[in-house]
Amino acid sequence: MTTSNGREAAFATAGRLVRVNRKWRVVRRWEDGAATEIEFVDLLLADREPAMSQRIPTHPGEIVLCDCLEPLGLSWEEGAEALGIDCGRLAAITEGRASITTEEAIRFSKAFGGTAKYWYRLQANHDLAIAEQHADQIKVKRCSEAA
Repeated sequence: MTTSNGREAAFATAGRLVRVNRKWRVVRRWEDGAATEIEFVDLLLADREPAMSQRIPTHPGEIVLCDCLEPLGLSWEEGAEALGIDCGRLAAITEGRASITTEEAIRFSKAFGGTAKYWYRLQANHDLAIAEQHADQIKVKRCSEAA
């Protein structure tokens, strides 16, 4: 969407993410149905400075549940049928107990919008943030070029 003054504005399904323009987005943290934190994130620095001081990115299952299934009034069974996956699998994803696969990213894209890359990046960002929490415990030997 482009505003009257030419600035870009993109809005996610239920307002969790608002891109103000190509450089900035608004990130909101929700608790009990209300926004408890709001932060403006510089997209050019997003890889270097995590939003909301080391906050774990939202699991894609939470987005599926809160921004897709609930607003559409779909149960896990109805959502699973529409997606062509097992109900137990969808429940595990929406509860954050399972990661989405590349195929499921395509299914979510087709059913709820966005791109498959968007859905899969949500999962990758979530998984990487969790791994980075214990990065100091990962021991490796640095490899270098042979002299």
